[in-house]
Amino acid sequence: AANGYLYAIRASNGTVAWSYNVGNPILAPPSVHLRTNATAAFKAKYIDDLVYVATRDSTARSANQVLAFNALDGSAGPLWSFSGGGLGLDMVNAAAGLDFIHDKLFVSSYSGATPGTQPSFWVLDLLNNGALLGSKLLGDIDASPTFSGTQRAYVSVPARSGIVYSYNTSDYTERWTGGFDTGSGAGNSFSQLQRTSDGFVVTSGSAGKVWRITDGGTSASLYPGWATNPIIGVTGVSQALVLSPNDVFF
Repeated sequence: AANGYLYAIRASNGTVAWSYNVGNPILAPPSVHLRTNATAAFKAKYIDDLVYVATRDSTARSANQVLAFNALDGSAGPLWSFSGGGLGLDMVNAAAGLDFIHDKLFVSSYSGATPGTQPSFWVLDLLNNGALLGSKLLGDIDASPTFSGTQRAYVSVPARSGIVYSYNTSDYTERWTGGFDTGSGAGNSFSQLQRTSDGFVVTSGSAGKVWRITDGGTSASLYPGWATNPIIGVTGVSQALVLSPNDVFF
């Protein structure tokens, strides 16, 4: 919550099961790591589900944190925390991308009080107390990472620059050289990417635009027949809903 507390609420009656004050506002939704879907290595390390949260301190732009809690009872405090590994973690607006197949957490953030001076795309090792595996300087990012491919082989994210980036989850190497530029320019507040049968739909709430992108593996392109920067006509466009298998969008 904005007061800095993480609350666990009982679904049965709406009462608070436990809470913890992380010290800074929390805007991004938590990500939950279910032990039933976890790897053998994760089950050997943790006996319960975990919940991951990130802070949004807009005053100390290099002092934000990603924290892991025992989901059953986290009132004793975080199991571990990550604060940028000496690189400075800016405020986080979106839920982290949980790669439970490879025990990695992908976090998107802003990029410093002077944009672009701090990393904004982070890869954390969930079997090593959130140790930093890699980071990218992509400028400010509002959206959550989105996985695609067999066994979550790829992870993609749109930046406020109007560029959509895509990486291999195994080694964080770039799939689309330079990313896919929507042509919308800087300052876009993007919603999370939504997967389609052959790529993604990306929306810009601030620009009032929607794109359908075809994932070509080593590059991306606008879906045939879609105009560049198609305009819905209103600002505040929400995250898209994609219905399979016909790829109908709402």
